Amino acid sequence: MKTIFFALIILLVTPSTSFAKIESLSLNYKSQNKKHIGFLAWDSQKKSKRPGILIAPEWWGINSDMKAKALKLAQLGYVVLVADFYGQGLTTDNPDQAGKYLDSIQGKNKRMATTAFMSALFKLKNHKLVNSKKIAIIGYSFGGGLATDLARNGLDVKAVINFHGAVLGKKTARPGFVKAHILWLKGEHDSFIDKKMEDNFRKEMTKAHAKFKIITYKDTFHSFTFKDADRIGKKHNFFIKYHPLSDKQSWNQTKLLLKRVL
Repeated sequence: MKTIFFALIILLVTPSTSFAKIESLSLNYKSQNKKHIGFLAWDSQKKSKRPGILIAPEWWGINSDMKAKALKLAQLGYVVLVADFYGQGLTTDNPDQAGKYLDSIQGKNKRMATTAFMSALFKLKNHKLVNSKKIAIIGYSFGGGLATDLARNGLDVKAVINFHGAVLGKKTARPGFVKAHILWLKGEHDSFIDKKMEDNFRKEMTKAHAKFKIITYKDTFHSFTFKDADRIGKKHNFFIKYHPLSDKQSWNQTKLLLKRVL
């Protein structure tokens, strides 16, 4: 009888996500008269407003990997929108094509990537299920670098988590101007990120009195969170590589920060 009683207590006090009902859909929005098709995921069993997360994807666009990450975050109770940088939901797994897509929005004298990012952020903040005061950004590669650059310039969100994204912005953060907690997760052997880049960023954030953390994973290369990286890298002679342990550890760091600030 005691065993049954204590079992019932455990069932009553132990939190469970088994009743979550994760839904997703394509979400249209515009920037500079261009149609964008984002990917939205949420738990429809929850009716109250909750924190929102904007995913800024790698240069591949909204592929299956980005959608899977959005669904995983939705399981944790967040409303998640994956931004469509290129418009029309364009995706590719070819580095040459990805470079062309990226150049069309981020090349010389173009600011279309930033505009598309901010349009997606506006859409997320104004969603009926989102608490607009509790927003975080998770960016991958190009998307992570862009999000970090915007955070350095005062983007008003709770956190920016940068997965293997180079930090190339030329502007320097002013003291007290960085509002977001910044978490930079990168690989030891990432060919797009060198020690000078890391040192410069660390000095800049320290001088700006920003809340930041940099974690470097050993024996880890670029795109270490992308399960299809090995196949694409081998096919196109493009050195990117998935690392299961670094993927798991960085995901745990992400959950800890989100739980703390949202």
